[in-house]
Amino acid sequence: MNRYVAMLKKEWIEYRYIMRIPLWIGLCSLALLVALFMNTALQENLLFEMRFGGDLTNSHLNFSSGINTLITGGAGLLSILLSTMYFPKTLRKPRQEGSLMFWRSMPVSDVETHIIKLVFGLAVIPMVCALLVLGADILLWLLNMTSGQKLTLALEQASLCYSLIHWLGFLLRMIWAGLLLVPLALVALALSQRMNSPILVMFVAVYALKWGAMGLFNYYGVSDFFSAVFAIPMNVLLEANPLSVFASMSWLSWLIYIAIGAGAAIVSLHYSKTLE
Repeated sequence: MNRYVAMLKKEWIEYRYIMRIPLWIGLCSLALLVALFMNTALQENLLFEMRFGGDLTNSHLNFSSGINTLITGGAGLLSILLSTMYFPKTLRKPRQEGSLMFWRSMPVSDVETHIIKLVFGLAVIPMVCALLVLGADILLWLLNMTSGQKLTLALEQASLCYSLIHWLGFLLRMIWAGLLLVPLALVALALSQRMNSPILVMFVAVYALKWGAMGLFNYYGVSDFFSAVFAIPMNVLLEANPLSVFASMSWLSWLIYIAIGAGAAIVSLHYSKTLE
């Protein structure tokens, strides 16, 4: 267990932007929010008191729900972008730096290395981005508590308990999305050991397959398959029931998706044993 923790720490040290980018975005968002609330006219529009029997209008509820969707959607998108930056580099970096033989001498198998890369890219990175959601919820809750009035944009952040539950729900959704994205991550890891821009290659290949199938055979199944695959993370994050993502593709499509991931794992493990 200690060596796995050490390997995760190594990834953390080598890819410090995983923490720096969310931290920078969080500080900028905090500064923007403070600037907005220093605007007296804006405060009058955003603050209201339940003077009429405590009823909330649909517009207030919709606005508050939209703010929560913006927070979770933004953090989820950031997590996807950071993972997209991480996977193309993580296995290729030792080859480029000439340190591959050194890491080969470590008592860690290629399978363990791949597992650590997947855990870091699909679990640790979402955990970091989840801190943005937690920070935003706690900040809105504090504003609710200190303003003396109910904030329209923070109706759902009525208690600290809600903030913690909302954060935990977001984190579980992101980890669930990460599990479903393992095949795509394995494809990126395999391509990264032979190509400098694996994500670009993936998108070009997908584009060619989609339009080739439609243009040559008038078949839209390939396009529908890739559209559903790329929509998995946001569907898990934003749908009311994250398990409904299974209905977005047929069982045959899921089997093909899993087979692609298994093939990519075999290829990536094979490439990791070579020095080229």
